[in-house]
Amino acid sequence: MYFPESDCPFYRVTHFSHYSPDNVPDPSTQWSLMAEVSESVHRPVDARTVAADVVRGLVTTGLIESGARVHQRLADAAGTRLPGAVAASRPRAERHQSTLEGRRVFSRGRFGAWKYEVSNQDHSFAQGVEAIDALLDGAAEETLKQPDVVNARRPRPAAPSPAASAAVRA
Repeated sequence: MYFPESDCPFYRVTHFSHYSPDNVPDPSTQWSLMAEVSESVHRPVDARTVAADVVRGLVTTGLIESGARVHQRLADAAGTRLPGAVAASRPRAERHQSTLEGRRVFSRGRFGAWKYEVSNQDHSFAQGVEAIDALLDGAAEETLKQPDVVNARRPRPAAPSPAASAAVRA
C-alpha cells in the first residue's frame, strides 16, 4: 500500500505476514506490517523517533487501532539505514545485467532491471518492447539505458483554463 500523505513517515507498507506465516512467531495471534521510510534533504528522518513515528502513522492511517499491542521488538528492527543504497548498488546491478546478457538472458521489467526510476507498469512494458526491438533490429533500449532522458519526456499536466478555474471556484 502506498501513502503519499504527509501525516505518516512511511511511503509504503507491506502486509508482510501475508507473504508467509513464518514472518511472525505465532500466526494464529500475530500479523506483521513492514513500513518503508525514506529520507532526503526535503524530508529528514529522526532515527531516535522513527519507530514511534511509524506506529503513530499506522494509527493515523487506520492500519492499526493503537500502538498498545505493537510488539516491543519494533524498535530493534527500525534501525536499518541504507544511505545512498540506490546509487551504490547501480554498478553491481549493471555488472549483473552484463553477465546475464552475456548468457543471452535479458532481465527487464518491474524488478528485472534493478532500476527503480523505470520500474512502473508503463516503463516495464516499454522495456519489454525495446528489448525485443534491440534483439531483432539492434534498436536502442532507451528506457533501460537512458532513464533520465525517457522520464524527462513525460508529458506535464496541462494548466487548467481560466474558465475551468472559474467553474471550480463557483
